[in-house]
Amino acid sequence: MADINLNAYIVAGVIGISAGGLLLVRSYNTLRSVSYWNTIGMTVVGGVMIYGGVKAFQMKGSKDTDAAKQQIKDDVEKAISSAGEAVAEVSAAEFTQSQRERLAKKGHALKDGSFPIRNKSDLKNAIKTWGLAKKSNKAKAKKFIKLRAKQLDAMDEIPKNW
Repeated sequence: MADINLNAYIVAGVIGISAGGLLLVRSYNTLRSVSYWNTIGMTVVGGVMIYGGVKAFQMKGSKDTDAAKQQIKDDVEKAISSAGEAVAEVSAAEFTQSQRERLAKKGHALKDGSFPIRNKSDLKNAIKTWGLAKKSNKAKAKKFIKLRAKQLDAMDEIPKNW
C-alpha cells in the first residue's frame, strides 16, 4: 500500500512540474502573438503547477500524509484565489472606461460598464469571470449574460447548471 501512495506522489509531482514547465515555455514563446494578459495568466498557472508538483515530491517521504495533503490543498487554494484576483484585474483592464461606457449605452455591458460582451469570445470571458462578481451584482450579471448569449445565438455556451 505504501508503494501505491509513494508512486502517486511521484506521478503527481512529475505531471505538475512538466505541465507547469510547458505552460511557462508556451507563455514565453507566444509573448508577441497573444496579449500580455494571456501571457501573465499562463505564467501564473504554470508557476502554481510547478509549485504543486514540487510539493507532491516533498510529500512522498512524509509520514503524516493527511497533514501534508491538507497543507498542499491550502497552499494551492491560496495560489488559485490570488490568481483569480489577478485575472479579475486583468479582465477589467482589457476595456477602457470609455469603451465600457459605449458598450453599456449599446446594451452590450451592464449599466456600470461591467461584463462587456461584444462577441462570443467576450461571452466566454464573462461566464468565466461571473463568479468573481460581487454578491449584490451576481443575479443581475447572470441575467445579462444569458440575454447577450441569446442575442449572439450562443446559448450553448451557457453552463447547464445556470
